[in-house]
Amino acid sequence: MRIERARLLAERLHANDYDEDGTALLEHIRRVARRVDVDEQVVAWLHEVLEWTAVAEPELLRGGLDSEELRALRLLYRRVDVDEQVVAWLHEVLEWTAVAEPELLRGGLDIEELRALRLL
Repeated sequence: MRIERARLLAERLHANDYDEDGTALLEHIRRVARRVDVDEQVVAWLHEVLEWTAVAEPELLRGGLDSEELRALRLLYRRVDVDEQVVAWLHEVLEWTAVAEPELLRGGLDIEELRALRLL
């Protein structure tokens, strides 16, 4: 995809997106795009698309994104729902371990360290 097309697409898709602190997401995207080499700018402009929008990968490919650019976007994509599921699962495993097999925790982190890390 051409850089200009990626920039215009990002500006359209993220026009009304804001970080938790109220900062326009486009400010972050522009900073990233300014800091990377020219051959990385398409990915820089689009690196938040999969996470923040409903645009599907086939749409990006039809719009001119190549397979390597898509691969890079996939590597940068953080699936919030999966992350939350993994954390919930870890909580369950650690709770079971603390009750059923407390000696497993004695060699590494102890219960209080796990609680301090909010893993238990």
